[in-house]
Order: sequence, then structure tokens, then C-alpha cells
Amino acid sequence: MGRTSIQATSIAEDKAALECRDLAVGYQGRPAITVEQLTLPYGQCIVLAGANGSGKSTLMHCLARIRPPLQGQIVWHCKQLAYVPQRQGHAADLPLTVADFVRLGKVQAHVFQKDRLHRNPDSDWLGQCLADLDLQALARQRIAALSAGQYQRALIARALYSCPDLLILDEPSASLDQKNTIKLNRLLQRTLARNCAVLLSTHDQRITQDLRGRTLAVGTDHVLKEPKQP
Repeated sequence: MGRTSIQATSIAEDKAALECRDLAVGYQGRPAITVEQLTLPYGQCIVLAGANGSGKSTLMHCLARIRPPLQGQIVWHCKQLAYVPQRQGHAADLPLTVADFVRLGKVQAHVFQKDRLHRNPDSDWLGQCLADLDLQALARQRIAALSAGQYQRALIARALYSCPDLLILDEPSASLDQKNTIKLNRLLQRTLARNCAVLLSTHDQRITQDLRGRTLAVGTDHVLKEPKQP
């Protein structure tokens, strides 16, 4: 495979949050997805579509700085990246309350700028993130006691608490009921309106409704590209 280049830069905020080109991602040297070029501007959404097992999660791991690509270049222009995984073992062994767990979003931040967008006094911003995901009544509950749906909402709240300008979500409606799925859609609309770039993978059209996102699909040739119009 070709040479891999991963860069992190800090430039004007009118640029794209994320760019990549000539990218190949996969396991053990074998590519699962190739991407000729991908640009995600601030305030816009890209939806990744494709069959289960097509490599979407592997691509998102690379774009979220969790694993390196096999080849190609990734440039992060964002100041703060947050990632919501598709599957994460329930934090049953962590002696944390829900509020403590959400606060970990700051601990996991790559960079936290003093003048970040939506920067509020810590307690106010924590309360807002809990309220957005209907977690206020569970704030002092142990994270281990949450249901799968409640835990998923806590993962999303933790990501938002870091005040990201690039938000990556892998199947974010997993374990969510109808009511909370619709609330998540509205929350993503507000997040985009605050000029945050959003990249998400989902099979759930309730999540993508009214987001006006650009859809990229993984085809049988394992290339990520615009789907053909019927």
C-alpha cells in the first residue's frame, strides 16, 4: 500500500472541518473501503450508507483518530472532535454517576479552546447536555444501572459536552426508542445550526430526516461515493 499521511492543522474556521483523499482503510493490510476524496464543511452533514460489515465503522475509526488508515491522507481542520461509537461495552465497572460520565467528554478532548463555541460555565453546560438527552433525573444514578437506551444517550451527551466542531456518530440511534430517536434528530439539527460538522452512519431515516445531509454509499466495489439516483 502507499504511504500514509495524517495531519492535524489549525486554520480559519471558514474551512472544512475534515478532508481526506486517496484513502484506504481496513484490517491486516487488506482494504475494506477506499475513498478518493471526502470534504466535510462546517455546518454540514455527511451520512454514510452501506450494508452491515461493509467497513463503515472502520472508516469512522480512522476519521475519529482511533486507528490509522492503510494509505492516504487525512487532514483535520477542526479544533475539537467528538466520537460516539456504535458499540461500547457498558461501563459497568466504572464507579461513576451519569454526570461524572458525561464530564469525561472534556477529559477525552484532544484540544479544549478557552473560547470554544457555546462555552458556558461548566455546571450550566453540563445541565444543558443532560437536559438535551433527557438525563437530568438520572444525573446521580450510577452509569452501571442504566438501560441500553439510557447508556446510548449518555454517550451522546458525553460527546456534546466536549463542545465539538466535528461530531462523528456511528449508528447513534442504536437502542433508542421512537421518542428519543426523534429528539436526537432535532438535536442534530441544532448542532448543525451552530456550525458543527456532522458525520454519521445510520440505517434509520428518522435520524437523517430534515438534516439535508449529503449521502455517501459504500458500493459492491468497496468505494465510498455518491449513490446513483434512481
